[in-house]
Amino acid sequence: MSATLFATYADALPIPADGIASRPLLDMKDGAKVVLFALDQGQEISPHLSPFPASVVLLSGHMQVQVGPRTHDVLPHEEVAFPMGHPHGLKALAPSHFMLVMKRAVKDPATLRFHQVPLPGAGAESVSCACAD
Repeated sequence: MSATLFATYADALPIPADGIASRPLLDMKDGAKVVLFALDQGQEISPHLSPFPASVVLLSGHMQVQVGPRTHDVLPHEEVAFPMGHPHGLKALAPSHFMLVMKRAVKDPATLRFHQVPLPGAGAESVSCACAD
């Protein structure tokens, strides 16, 4: 099986008109799962619960993210954490790409360590990425 390489996340997953698309990037059994999402303006993912911690990193666009009762305005290269068991959802205020990182193996969020990961096609820009010890 061969992998397909893309120059940018926009090439890997174009934003669908009036829709939402997703593409799994990494899925480690009982570990991390990383999914690239593309949402057109006005599209939303309704609030829901997760049995493990997760986070989103906005790659492009503009989103409104809800975590519990609070709403956050999110701009490119910002990350929002979703604690397990807390409702979270989001709405695209502009056509947007984001990365969802699900930390399925994390039993204790205090064991996470962070490092910078370069964004493909973004020059020297990077995002903070969490790893379990």
